[in-house]
Amino acid sequence: MNLKTPAFMSQYVSECLTIVSNINSLSSGAMQTTLVDAVNHRLLAAGVPVVTKHENATSQANAEFDFQNWRITFGAPLMVPGSLDALRLGVNTVYHEARHCEQWFRMAQGLAAGKFNKNVQNRIDVSSAANIAAGMWIPQEIAQKAKANTDYSGNSDREVNAWWDSIYAASGGIRGKKLGHINERYNAYRNLPEEVDAWYLGDAVEAEFDSKCPKTGCPSYAYWKKKTSLSFSWRSSALKEVDKALDAYNKSKSAPNRSILKAKFDKWYDLKEQQGGSARAKGLDNPVLQLKAFLDQYNDEGAQGKKLFHGDQSELLAALAKRK
Repeated sequence: MNLKTPAFMSQYVSECLTIVSNINSLSSGAMQTTLVDAVNHRLLAAGVPVVTKHENATSQANAEFDFQNWRITFGAPLMVPGSLDALRLGVNTVYHEARHCEQWFRMAQGLAAGKFNKNVQNRIDVSSAANIAAGMWIPQEIAQKAKANTDYSGNSDREVNAWWDSIYAASGGIRGKKLGHINERYNAYRNLPEEVDAWYLGDAVEAEFDSKCPKTGCPSYAYWKKKTSLSFSWRSSALKEVDKALDAYNKSKSAPNRSILKAKFDKWYDLKEQQGGSARAKGLDNPVLQLKAFLDQYNDEGAQGKKLFHGDQSELLAALAKRK
């Protein structure tokens, strides 16, 4: 059992949904606490040491897993009063970062169990937790827990080895090289094995959150068609283009599909605004304003955005790339 387990993901989402009804009255700290508590319940069930939370107001990252201190550090984008948009962003981000936490612990377990190649074993003495902690730059108590229990809990040797090679390889971790120039190498960073994994899970829990909280996120195609259909009113060609793009995005929630949807929607919405507004955007329960809010808050770089790392973490991971 690990954070990829569907039941764990659903349980996490269910806990996050408990604060939807009063989200607008919550402080950023209360929202963060709910998210971290929810993910810690899943980490504990997966046999992974739980994280604490921290804030860094100077960071433009939504949040990041600080492996040196075993905590999730929230940046300015999630140090805001509670709102559905902030909660949705937090649901994705915290699960994403918690998966990094699990990845780091699985690597520590693999190191302790001697599952990596001989070069790794020759480079890092695994006879003590202190040596493992020093070799990975993680807290010693985390290394002790990894040494005491080396069961990957359903994660494969192949994926744990891939994470290790990306981060701690003696020839220079690929991750550090990409993070040293993240804005120029953003796509390469997104393709790192540990990031493909974490982004997939973060996006998956966000999608489940949206499906169970239908007044947030991208409306379903069926809901959109039902609520935007008016008696004695035909659908314009521009609106039909929105229909088509929304259907495509609901079937495959990719950034390119979202970009197409935004372009089609903006074209239709701007045209209706010039004509005095759309009759389909009336009332509180309508998908037009819901879709507009969803598209407006996206920057087409994904929920995490580009500015993910800062300060010591970026420098530390870049330093890993220089290790021989």
